[in-house]
Amino acid sequence: MQDQEPRKLLVGLILALFFIFITGLVWFFGFSQSSPIGAGWFLFSFAAGLSMIVLPCTLPLAFVIVPLSMGKGVKKGLFIALAFGLGVSITLSLYGLITAALGEFAIGTLDAPLETVKNWLYFIAGIFTYLFALGELGLINFRMPTYSGAHPGFIQRQGDILKALLLGLFLGNIGVGCPHPATPLILTRIAISGDVFYGWLLFFVHALGRITPLLILAILGILGVNALSWVISRRERIEKATGWAMVFVAGFILVLGLFSHGWWTYSGSHSLLESVTQEERFLGVISSRLDTAPPHQHGLEEFDGKTGLFGLPLYAGNWVLFLLWVTPLFWYWFKFGGAQPRERRALQLWFFVALSLLLGITFLYTIPHWFLKHKALEAVERPSVLADIKNLDAPKQKVPINFEIRIQPSSGAKPDEAAYEYSHERLMHVVAIHENLDAFLHFHPEDQMVITRDMLSGGVFPFAITFPKAGRYILAVDFKYKGEEISFHKTFDVGERKAGALKKDFARKGKFDGLNVELKIERENIRSGEEVGFAYKLFRNGSPVNDLELYLGAPAHFAIVSADLSIFNHTHGALSAEEGEHQGWIIVPQAIAHEGEEEDSRAASASALPEKFGPDVFLNYAFPYPGIYAIFGEFKRGGQVILTKFMVEVGVGGGSNSQMPGVH
Repeated sequence: MQDQEPRKLLVGLILALFFIFITGLVWFFGFSQSSPIGAGWFLFSFAAGLSMIVLPCTLPLAFVIVPLSMGKGVKKGLFIALAFGLGVSITLSLYGLITAALGEFAIGTLDAPLETVKNWLYFIAGIFTYLFALGELGLINFRMPTYSGAHPGFIQRQGDILKALLLGLFLGNIGVGCPHPATPLILTRIAISGDVFYGWLLFFVHALGRITPLLILAILGILGVNALSWVISRRERIEKATGWAMVFVAGFILVLGLFSHGWWTYSGSHSLLESVTQEERFLGVISSRLDTAPPHQHGLEEFDGKTGLFGLPLYAGNWVLFLLWVTPLFWYWFKFGGAQPRERRALQLWFFVALSLLLGITFLYTIPHWFLKHKALEAVERPSVLADIKNLDAPKQKVPINFEIRIQPSSGAKPDEAAYEYSHERLMHVVAIHENLDAFLHFHPEDQMVITRDMLSGGVFPFAITFPKAGRYILAVDFKYKGEEISFHKTFDVGERKAGALKKDFARKGKFDGLNVELKIERENIRSGEEVGFAYKLFRNGSPVNDLELYLGAPAHFAIVSADLSIFNHTHGALSAEEGEHQGWIIVPQAIAHEGEEEDSRAASASALPEKFGPDVFLNYAFPYPGIYAIFGEFKRGGQVILTKFMVEVGVGGGSNSQMPGVH
C-alpha cells in the first residue's frame, strides 16, 4: 500500500504528458501552413521533437531508458528516467548553443564537416556504451566515472542515477543527425538569430519534446510491473538483460558512426524498418507541411564509392556489427560457462550458436539482398522526376489563386528543358474537382502564360485557378518527361469546409450542354481490379451525333476520381471497343518543339484520327479499389467542349485490395 501514492502521482504525470503529446501534434498538423514565428517556434520545436519517437534516431533510446528505470522501485525508477532524459536534453541543447555561435554564414558551410562530427560522436558514444554493456555482463571491469569528493557515501547510494545521467549525456548525440525535415529548419532559425541563449533554449525545448515519449514509456514500464518484489528478487537477471540489450544497441550506434548513415541505408535495415513503421510516409506528411524536400529518396547509385569514417567500404559495416553482437556471446560462455552443469553449458552453447546463425543469415544475407532487389525493382518503377503543387496564396473561392507546379528529376539534377514532350497537344494538363463531385475544371498552364526556357530548366510552372465554391478540391497534374507519363495529385481546402453533400446518381442517361448522352456498361456488376468497357452514345434532338471533333488530340478525355478523392486517373477515349483497350495508340510522342516546330508536332499527334466522328466513343478501365467513382467525360462539337458526368459503384474484386486506401 505504501507505493499507492507514488503510483497515483505517476498516473497523473502520464496523463499530463499524454495531453502535452496530443496537443503538440494537433498544433503541428492542424495550425496554419505558414512557418511559425515568435513563440510559435518553441511550440513548433517541441511538437517536432514529439514526432521523432517513431524514427531510428530516438526509438532505440527506449531500449535503454526502460530497462534502466525498471526494478529500482517507483521513486528511484522515476529519478533514473528523469536523469537519463536530462542527460539527453543537455547534450542536444548544446548543439543549439554551438549553432547559434557559428551564425548564419557558418551554417551554410558546415554540411560535410557536420556530418563528420556527427559520425565521430556516434562512434565515441557507441564505444562508451559498448564498454558499459560489457561491464554490466561482467566481461570487463568497467566502471562509470564517480565523484570522489567530500561525500563518497552519497555518491555510492546514487550510483544508478549518475550512470543514467552520463548515459543520457553520451547517447544524446544519436539524435543530432535525425533525418527529420524539421531539424534543419530549427537549426537554420537558430543560426540566423545569432543569439546563444535563444539557440540553447530553442533546442533544449526541442530535446524535451524528444524525451517526453521516452519518459512515458519508462513510466509505463515502471507501472506495468504487478509485483515489484518479483522484479527486485530478479534484479541480477534484469541487469544482465540490460547488458545484453545494450550490447545490441551500442553495436548499432558504434557501427553507425564508423560507417555513417550511408551504411545504415545500404545495410537494408533502414528500408525494412521504414516498411514496418511507415516512416517514409510519416515524414512525407511532415515534409508537405513544412514545404521541404521529401526525405529518404535513396537509390543504389548514391552508394557507389562511398566509405565510412576511416575509408572502410559500406558493405563491411554489417560484418562489424555482426562481430560486435556475436563476440560477447561466446566470450560470456567461455568465461562463465564452466560454472554451470554440463548439460546446461552445452544447451547454452547451442543457443548461442543458433542465435549467431540467425543473426548472420538475417543481417549478412537476407536483409541486404532484399534491399538490393527492392532497390533494383524500385529503380525500374520509380518515376524519373518528382513533382508537387504548391499554393502561393491562401486558397479562397471566386478569386484567382496562384499555384506552382514544381518538377525535380529524381537524380537531383536540374530539369532538361529538351526532355519535356507534348501529350495531347499540351505540355501539362491540370484537373480540379470538388469533393462533392459537382465542380470540374480542366486547363493548362501554357494557356495562361508563355512557357519560358527558365521555367523548363528551373522546373517551376506557375498557374492561377479560380475555385467556384468552398470545400476540398483535388488538383491533378499529368505531363510527359523523357517519354514517361508522370501523374500526381494533391488536395487543397478552399475557404471554410462544411459537411460533405455528395449526391449519388447512378443514372445512365443525361443531358449535357444540349446533347443527350447514354452510357452503356459492359456489366453492371463492376468489380475492382477487373477491366470493364464503357460505351458512350451522343444524340441531339433524337438523332445520333456524327460531327464530334477531336479534343486535345483524342476522341474524348476522361477524368476518373473516387468519392474520397484518393484515386484519380486521366485517360482518353477511342472510336472502337477494341481500340479502347489500348489507350496509348492515340498519343504520338513528340519532343517539345523549338524554333517554330510546335504546330508540326501537335499536328502529328492527331494524324491517326478522323476529323469528324460519332456518335460512339469507348473507354475501358479497371478500377483499382472498391467504392464510388465519378467519370467526367469531355467531348468536343462545334468548337465547344461538352462536359459529362456519370457515377458508378465498384464492388470488391479478386484483383485488388478490398478497401479504399488513404490519400496517395
